[in-house]
Amino acid sequence: MLSLDGAIDVHIHSAPEVFGRIGDAVEIAKRCEAAGMRGVVFKAHNEATMTRAYFANQQLQNLQTFGGLVLNDFVGGINPTAAKVALDLGAKIIWGPTMHSRHHEETFGRGTYGIKRQTVEGTIYKPGITVVDEQGRLSKDLVDILDMVRERDAIFATAHFSPQEIEAVVDGYAQQMKILVNHPFFLPRMPTEWFVKLAEKGAYLEVCANICQPMAFYQGSGMTVRQAADLIHGAGTSQCLIAT
Repeated sequence: MLSLDGAIDVHIHSAPEVFGRIGDAVEIAKRCEAAGMRGVVFKAHNEATMTRAYFANQQLQNLQTFGGLVLNDFVGGINPTAAKVALDLGAKIIWGPTMHSRHHEETFGRGTYGIKRQTVEGTIYKPGITVVDEQGRLSKDLVDILDMVRERDAIFATAHFSPQEIEAVVDGYAQQMKILVNHPFFLPRMPTEWFVKLAEKGAYLEVCANICQPMAFYQGSGMTVRQAADLIHGAGTSQCLIAT
């Protein structure tokens, strides 16, 4: 029987957020604590989550919650100032942009995941975020952020970057710091072998259970359980983690 004793989930969305969620940070944390888990990291598309983690921790005994920051337009995009303050406040993960990345925009549309319940109306004010130039070099602002994350021994997660952007981050930094490639097969939609090569370069792969759900297939980017098993086998368990 599967046990969650001591487990840590690094990718949990809690209310309040731009989309509906299954509970607020305290409610979710208490359920995780009751299941025997050791920790969770809260993520929000629209704001930093260290504050909700702080207040959740006041009501917990055996589980610790953490926060982070997603670099969407809500916080100024690839914004070193926002990243620095987040790290100063204890952020454990800095994510690249999600619904505001150019790659996301080209896949689903800007501010939407292709379905009404995952759409933020009225946020289309400028082009999608990209962090590489025509020569494939990373932007200075992202380099500054990566350097700050490395200095704090935090994690940088690739979120909804394009394959080219992910490769540039992994090639430049995966040997120096923790680089987490979020939900393979969702964004980007690449073959197993591509992700395995990223792991061989030192990146960690986050196998997200929700990408196996029917909605992900409806959106055109689902992951079968067989794909997940093949990915973990190919990349090795030391380079993979499972999140909800």
